[in-house]
Amino acid sequence: MEALWFIDLAIDSTGLLLWLNWRAIPMAQPTVGTGISLLATLHRTENRKVNRFGSLGLLAAILFLRGLFYWSLGRGLGWTLKLDIGPLVLPFRTDYLGLSMIYSFGSYLLMWTAMYNSLLFLSVLNSRLGDTEYYQRLIRLHLGWVDKFPAWLKILLPFSFAAGLWLATSPLWIYLRLLPPNRYPEWVWQQAVVLGGISLLSIQYVVVIVLLLYLIQSYVFLGNNSFWSYVNATGRLLVRPFGAMPVQVWRIDLRPLLATAIILTAVFFARRGLIHAYQRIPW
Repeated sequence: MEALWFIDLAIDSTGLLLWLNWRAIPMAQPTVGTGISLLATLHRTENRKVNRFGSLGLLAAILFLRGLFYWSLGRGLGWTLKLDIGPLVLPFRTDYLGLSMIYSFGSYLLMWTAMYNSLLFLSVLNSRLGDTEYYQRLIRLHLGWVDKFPAWLKILLPFSFAAGLWLATSPLWIYLRLLPPNRYPEWVWQQAVVLGGISLLSIQYVVVIVLLLYLIQSYVFLGNNSFWSYVNATGRLLVRPFGAMPVQVWRIDLRPLLATAIILTAVFFARRGLIHAYQRIPW
């Protein structure tokens, strides 16, 4: 079963790349000038549609084939796939094709949500960066009209999306007998609040990765390109709260490591607190 974790990670990561490609294709299309013939215009439009929706179709096919593979392989072995969403784990029996499909698409949805939570966080953190920063401009393009929301609303979006998704899907989990029925209507609202808080913690991954890259590029020259420029700008903002602390060893600034340790510790205790709150429902 440990090999399945690696397979899921590889498939979900590939799925994210296909999704980003689907979102990026319209951004990369050249503007058609007035001097271009009608035939050329129609030809470009047709290519754009085929290429763009090809990525989306391939994504759906990969997730479908994963569910089919788990069902065909696991129905004779009695596998139970587990979807970890923080305070609870949803079990999916592989001897049912429908449950295998729900698991396949649900696993991808969890990673998709974590990615967009990270994009929203970077959008808020680097809101003062101009479009001259390539990666910040790319984030704004991927978020689209959502990027124009005020900062407080973008911070609340991950919580609201996760909570709303739980409210919408919890009857399905109960119907499939993956969860026991709620005795009181307010239970599902309390569950949604906790799971919304859990969703916010997913930004820890992008924060830790940026801090570690910021530490490395501070002492190792990795070239002058837009990626390392963006890492440097983002890292400086993340360590700014520790600016007055003389955390150095042999002229090495250890603020990124200190910030990483503090963030991971805070996430650990926040996660434990939310799990404890879920276990105490109803409040």
